[in-house]
Amino acid sequence: MPIVQNIFKIRKGNIMNSENTFNKPIFAFLLNKAKGDRSINQYADEANISASHISRLLRKLVDSPPTPETISKLALKANNGVTYKGLMIAAGYINAESIEEEYSPQDRQIFIRQTEENFFQIISSYLYNETFQWSIHKPQNKPFYPDMAIDMEHEEYTKWYLEFKPSLDDNKPYFKMKPIDIYGQIAMIELQSTDKFTIVVNSDKGYKNIIQNPPKSLRANLFVMLIDLDERKIIKEEMVCKY
Repeated sequence: MPIVQNIFKIRKGNIMNSENTFNKPIFAFLLNKAKGDRSINQYADEANISASHISRLLRKLVDSPPTPETISKLALKANNGVTYKGLMIAAGYINAESIEEEYSPQDRQIFIRQTEENFFQIISSYLYNETFQWSIHKPQNKPFYPDMAIDMEHEEYTKWYLEFKPSLDDNKPYFKMKPIDIYGQIAMIELQSTDKFTIVVNSDKGYKNIIQNPPKSLRANLFVMLIDLDERKIIKEEMVCKY
């Protein structure tokens, strides 16, 4: 269906499903991919859209999604296979449950890696502002090893392991594993009573899912941490079970 017909169809119906939200990280990711090697000004000139507006969207500074008309202009001049449908899903105009179908496996992996890098940077920044001594481990060549491991002397803990479980959408978990499967992975590590293990998420639903489904028998000082990627800070951390 042509883009103009798509816009007309949306205008006649509900402009945005009440269950859908503007997913700023994904929209910015797709928009940057659509821009490709062009400068923001070049892309803006070709799409006939303000360069400052594109810049703010890329930096996730806009709280409301662009109009379907603006999205159609962005899609018409998009590079790298970015589609009108994909941008409309990220903007919240189309059922968000289909977003995984719109993402290629490669795109998902790129976004997940970027999110994990942001987790690492945010946690590292937190550590640099703390007064206790710490040092980061290098990952070990094992079937399962956490994404981040830290030697420290803080409270009763001497080691801190962190496993990253990023989400494409802040409102629903992306990771397919159920909490019980995550706990099974953690059980593969020989943890001590002085070890702390934290599952790091950026989804409020993912956070609540872990809190509401604690392990029945896991020898671990297990925590779950919620990170706000837009604010680039740790929102909260809560104990799930004690060693």
